[in-house]
Amino acid sequence: MKFLFFIFSYIFNINAFLFSNNYFLKNTKSKLYSLPTIRCVSSIHRNYTNTNCKSFIIDIDGTICNTKNSNYTTSIPRYKNINLFNKLYDQGHQLHYWTARGANSGLDWDEFTVLQLKTWKVKYTTINMGKPHYDVWIDDKAINANDVSHILLGIDLS
Repeated sequence: MKFLFFIFSYIFNINAFLFSNNYFLKNTKSKLYSLPTIRCVSSIHRNYTNTNCKSFIIDIDGTICNTKNSNYTTSIPRYKNINLFNKLYDQGHQLHYWTARGANSGLDWDEFTVLQLKTWKVKYTTINMGKPHYDVWIDDKAINANDVSHILLGIDLS
């Protein structure tokens, strides 16, 4: 897993090199041109003995809490989703929370976010900052936060 974070960090840190000679990207307000650096701000080390465990990348705002206008201090936890993800964690899966908090404002939300998730009793493998801000994320493995269910995630609630 550390290798995966190294690869992501490497890719996001070399964007300036890759695009430094591209006139279009340098002269537009492209969000791609200024991707943030991924930072792992908290991690829990466990021995993963279950060979069937999966690795989940989970957004924070809009997925495990409702946040309006980037006002993270008033975020309301979505305990239904938190409980589902905690069940996955208890079954041995890896949960990597990844957020874009501070991506636009430049403010440091690292410590606050870790404390907030601990207050909500969120179980995690890592909490990561530096997710790029975007308008639409398209991915073949994505699940919309409003579609999360124990059936979709294959969780036995018994």
